[in-house]
Amino acid sequence: MKPVTLRQQVHRPAARAISKPCASGPKNSILPILGDLDLQRFSEGRHFRTYDQLGAHIMPIGDVPGVRFAVWAPHARSVSVVGDFNAWDGRCHPMRVRAGSGIWELFIPGQGQGTVYQYK
Repeated sequence: MKPVTLRQQVHRPAARAISKPCASGPKNSILPILGDLDLQRFSEGRHFRTYDQLGAHIMPIGDVPGVRFAVWAPHARSVSVVGDFNAWDGRCHPMRVRAGSGIWELFIPGQGQGTVYQYK
């Protein structure tokens, strides 16, 4: 039996060029976002509108447009927001935990509707 050589071609779409993926990183973020009353009600199990606080919400803070991110991850050692806007680099947008709540939050200016993201 004769050996057979297999060849595979992989076609990848061109990557979107991002000149400065971390340009809107932690130095440009705004904190805190969630109020103490929200955190207290959440920790007591009495916050009945957590969907208004957790997740991604397009909103301005002051006159700065952007997206507010918040997630409950009580056992996480770190959480970042990654997406097209930072070349999926978890070092660009690390979130900060609100002490004792397990809620991580971050505001990223300049983002809006259609932003593709995930928590890492």
